[in-house]
Amino acid sequence: MATDEHTIKVSADAYGAAVVQLLAQEFSDLSDEATAEIVATAVARHAQTPDDAFEAIVDNPALANWRLHAHDTAGRVRIGCFRYPPAARDEDRERRLNEALDAL
Repeated sequence: MATDEHTIKVSADAYGAAVVQLLAQEFSDLSDEATAEIVATAVARHAQTPDDAFEAIVDNPALANWRLHAHDTAGRVRIGCFRYPPAARDEDRERRLNEALDAL
């Protein structure tokens, strides 16, 4: 692997890990090591090779109320609440988490 490719992969891996670390504080399913690794790997892959169709569920898969999706900035992610109807606290939580994700 060329040095530039290695640097991009390390940065992508670090971004994936940082996203999971941030969201694990809010979503208990990400405290499971296997789940956290799957999500971190998916985010890292998206960071390295952006895909407009990217999506990753971060809460209970049977509900899938909270999902990561592609950001307008290539390779970055946003979180969205897909609960219907949305709970009163969802809008604030989504805004707060997206601000934190944007800061990574």
